[in-house]
Amino acid sequence: MSHDCCPPSKLMSSPTFIEGGWCGETYKAFVKNALKNPKLYYCILNIDTGIGIISKEKIYFLSNNLNKNKQKEMFALEKEDVYDFFVKNSKEIINLINL
Repeated sequence: MSHDCCPPSKLMSSPTFIEGGWCGETYKAFVKNALKNPKLYYCILNIDTGIGIISKEKIYFLSNNLNKNKQKEMFALEKEDVYDFFVKNSKEIINLINL
């Protein structure tokens, strides 16, 4: 499990620490892990700032059927565009589950 995997704003996803609510780039690391380890199962629960779950075992809400092309596309973008792409495509690239 991991936390801060779905920052609720672009400001909170800043790579540089900011006082108050800050998640950093944890969401990018989570997607990168999924891209490099496609046999594992993933989801991010969209609660608070995002709870990421990774498992070796299939659990009914986890998936390893993620869009690898969109994951690669995300990492090819300019830094300022990555967060917006993540938000728009998070269901496909990391199995975001809205609660």
